[in-house]
Amino acid sequence: MCIFWLLLSLTIVAAGSALCSYQDLPLWVSAIRVTNWGFCGTLTGFDSCTYQAIGNWKDSHNRTISVNANGTMMDFSQMEFSVPTELIISSVANFTLPATFEWPSITQLKFENMTNFTAPSKWPSAMTSLQFSDMNVLQLPQNIPLLLNSLLSGTDITEITAFTGNSLTALYLRGNPMLTRISNLDLTHAINITLYNTTIKSWMMSPTTYDKLNALRPISNDTGFDILNSTISTDPTVCKASGGMIKEIFTKKDSRGAVPSNTSTNFTVCVGTSGGISTATDASIATGAVVFVLALAAYSYVKCWKRRKGADLTTTLLDDEDDMKLNMQDLVECRLPETDIQVSRILGSGAFANVWLGTFQGKPVAVKKLHHNRVTIPQLQSFVDEIQLMSTFESPFIVKLIGAAWTRPMDLQCVMEYMDSGDLRDYLISHDHQTFGWDEKVVHIQRIAEGLVYLHSLNIIHRDLKSRNVLLDSIKGTKLTDFGISKEDMEATMTMGVGTFRWMAPEVIKSQNYTVASDIFSFGMILSEFATHSIPYEKEINLQNGQRLGDMPLMVKVATGELTPSFGTNCPEWLRSLALACVAHDPNGRPSAVQLSQRIEALLCSEYSIV
Repeated sequence: MCIFWLLLSLTIVAAGSALCSYQDLPLWVSAIRVTNWGFCGTLTGFDSCTYQAIGNWKDSHNRTISVNANGTMMDFSQMEFSVPTELIISSVANFTLPATFEWPSITQLKFENMTNFTAPSKWPSAMTSLQFSDMNVLQLPQNIPLLLNSLLSGTDITEITAFTGNSLTALYLRGNPMLTRISNLDLTHAINITLYNTTIKSWMMSPTTYDKLNALRPISNDTGFDILNSTISTDPTVCKASGGMIKEIFTKKDSRGAVPSNTSTNFTVCVGTSGGISTATDASIATGAVVFVLALAAYSYVKCWKRRKGADLTTTLLDDEDDMKLNMQDLVECRLPETDIQVSRILGSGAFANVWLGTFQGKPVAVKKLHHNRVTIPQLQSFVDEIQLMSTFESPFIVKLIGAAWTRPMDLQCVMEYMDSGDLRDYLISHDHQTFGWDEKVVHIQRIAEGLVYLHSLNIIHRDLKSRNVLLDSIKGTKLTDFGISKEDMEATMTMGVGTFRWMAPEVIKSQNYTVASDIFSFGMILSEFATHSIPYEKEINLQNGQRLGDMPLMVKVATGELTPSFGTNCPEWLRSLALACVAHDPNGRPSAVQLSQRIEALLCSEYSIV
């Protein structure tokens, strides 16, 4: 709920004679998100608002609170809670907390998609789970609480070293291409070690940590080790010089095949004395993002204070009564028994949903579920429409829908076929140009083009084509996924870290008509990723300060046609020519999906002799 106050001065008086503490907020704050709306007097309430500060939540008994600033600033100095809470802070610009700030009672804390982030000097004393997602952290403080779950995913981190007084209960490493060293990390309480697309060239540990980890068995019920497309090796010479001994680790394997054939089955670490191993690295974490696993609980109903007129009221959150406004009839034919679906762990996260690894009738599946605490009615309706649309697809180039399950509409789950090799972005990160050559790449490119041919033949525009939405499988090949993104969803994702806008056509950025030609532009950006293994425009530099070009300048340059993707030095001329045609500034100058498919098929037959 939103509360508005209309005052002629900045002096805010609560009920009675006491001054309201909100008077100390910065002048740029016009609305405060609260639950105790009587804290500063009796005021008129509204159902939604755009807010710039978090206030008194002591009337709330929800355990999950989500704050999304959509790329703007947010003030947290007046934040108060009454129960242990999971707090998710997203897309806040220039995040910082005063040195005197005292955290409320929070057990799970997550930061995601932040710009100019300054880490707090202290943390909630009761915190057991902390996540930094899609953002850079220069150094992790040493005074974080004991026994955290820790996950690193898609970061630029290069090394993990000891946390003073800290022991992790779980360590998840996924898609961190720069991470090569781990040293003196206390894992004596660890029950889960997960490595995906990770290459560790040096791992030094104590005997107690080694004994604990080597006793783990392949993952079962979220306990054990789970290793995919990863290697762990340590130089014996370096280990000996550090006073350690090379030992094989994770030796207890079973018929499940804990590691696939394309991953080394022999993992070696350096085990030192009980006092640890000498290392020249600082006890800190290099540039990167540390992500800590947390579970999403029920969404919290909020109210907002408003201090002056003119704020844009845009946020409408979902409550239980809104379930009745949704028509689920279109999904009845593909409805599955909810009891037949089990989920185990998150495969990927987005602005509005998580995709989980699960099983349906004993077979592996991918299960997409919206974030309960952030879902709105339009987003849920869009999700229903997406599932209904997927139910009409019959193509080997499109991820297959198995069905949908729900108790209430807001619990809706989309059950899809599982693609065992992950998405194209992670695959490019974990493979170099030698291990992923053009004779293989061109086959993936052709299948993506065929997916577009199928969609466009049905007059369907994908709208969010990017490498994260291209999935790979060792048997089923390459397929497109994630359809039906709405305009509102698209605008929101443009604030999420490495934004969707990097794949967007100029006319989409300028909010003009979205056509099939816009998908072709996005296809051209994916071609640049095949050439460089990097996200589009990753190396674009601000000539004035030598720093990487920010999101807004990039968007302006793409929208005006001043910027085209780079293709590196490992790019065949046919791909460069094809990609430049796809990213033509004028949509009318881009080839159709059919024309792309024909050209790529000719290449398969001629240059690569693939029929």
